[in-house]
Amino acid sequence: MVKKIVTLFTVIVSLFPGASAQAPCSLPGMTPSNAIPVCGTSVFHQSQVINCTAGNIAPTGCAETVTSGSSFWYKFTCYQSGTLGFLLSGISPDDDYDWALFDITGANPNDVYTNSSLQISVNIYGVSSSTAQFPNSPTGCKPGATGNLHCAGSATGNTPFNAMPNITVGHEYLLMVTNYSQSTAGYDLNFTGGSASITDPKEPHLLSAKAACDGTSITIKTNKRMKCTSLTAGGSEFSIS
Repeated sequence: MVKKIVTLFTVIVSLFPGASAQAPCSLPGMTPSNAIPVCGTSVFHQSQVINCTAGNIAPTGCAETVTSGSSFWYKFTCYQSGTLGFLLSGISPDDDYDWALFDITGANPNDVYTNSSLQISVNIYGVSSSTAQFPNSPTGCKPGATGNLHCAGSATGNTPFNAMPNITVGHEYLLMVTNYSQSTAGYDLNFTGGSASITDPKEPHLLSAKAACDGTSITIKTNKRMKCTSLTAGGSEFSIS
C-alpha cells in the first residue's frame, strides 16, 4: 500500500543524520489561519505544490494519523444551504491526495488540530495496486457516494469518494488538501454537483477610498473579496473627477 511504503521510507530517512529534512509549512495557504479563499464559480488550479512538514489534525476515526504536512488549505462561506459537491483531480491520475473538510464557524482555524468535532468529512483513500477497484484520483464528494469517512487502503466499501455533506448558510468552512504522494504535478479543485452555494451573490462595488498624503496614490476598499486578476493593470475600472 502506498501510504505504508511512504511512511516506512520517512522513518528510514529520519535515522540518517545526513538526510535533509523538509522545512515547516509557512507559505500563504499552507496553514489553517492563512487559508486561500475560494468560491464555486470556476475550477481552481493548484500548480504550485510544496512539500513541507506540519502537525496532525485531530483523530479522525481511521487507524492512520492524518498529517497536515504538504497541504494547502481553502476557506469558504456558505451562502445557500444544501449539499456540497467537489472533485479533486490530480494532474497525474496516480497521485494520492487526501482531504478533510471542517466547519470552523465560531472557532479558531487552528482548532482543527485538537477538536475532532469540527470534522464533517474526511477521505484518506490511497492504493498502490493498478488492479484496485478505484484509482487514487479523482477524489472528493459526489452524488451517489456514501459515508463521511474513508480511510487508507482498498478494503471492501472503501472508495475515494464521500457522500455530499450538508452545509449551512452563514457557516464558515475549511478544506485541507494533502499532497500525500508528494507529487509536483499539482491538481484541479472543482466545486460541482451539490445544491449549496459558496459564491457571494453580492455585486462588486466600491466601498470606500482614501488618498495618500503625498497625493500620488489612493487606497480603495471593495464590498467583497476581489481577485486582483479580475481588474485591469491600468485601473480602467476607476476614474477620478
